[in-house]
Amino acid sequence: MYIKIVEIFLPLVQFILVFLHFYNFNIFKVLIIIDNFYLNLIGNILLIFGILILLKSIYDLGLNISPFIKPRSNSNLIKKGIYSKLRHPMYFSLLIVSFSIFLKNISLYYFVILTALNFVLKIKIKLEEKYLLKRFKTYQKYREEVKY
Repeated sequence: MYIKIVEIFLPLVQFILVFLHFYNFNIFKVLIIIDNFYLNLIGNILLIFGILILLKSIYDLGLNISPFIKPRSNSNLIKKGIYSKLRHPMYFSLLIVSFSIFLKNISLYYFVILTALNFVLKIKIKLEEKYLLKRFKTYQKYREEVKY
């Protein structure tokens, strides 16, 4: 029962944290640094990079995509494309996008979101990998070959 609640709760929290990037509550609008051209430029470059990784990972996953921790029953282990370099490129891209938004709008609000998203994704990866190890006999070998 506990695992089922976590399996639903973590993707929901992840979705909420991603959504919060697009809505800045005024109560948390304390800027640490005010409008820096170079941070904004680096943020824009990272934002584009993160979005490209996200799109590539979605493309490479194809019909195997799911927001949930447990892989779909008819899914395949994807080891091609970006998944040959990163085990969890979609989560990696979310962190890059979150970090880029933080750089563009340096504030306590975006730092909290970035930190919380990182925490949620680490837990989600840990649980997801347990399922992947059970579901796919070759996952352990893939995990050894693709470190990140």
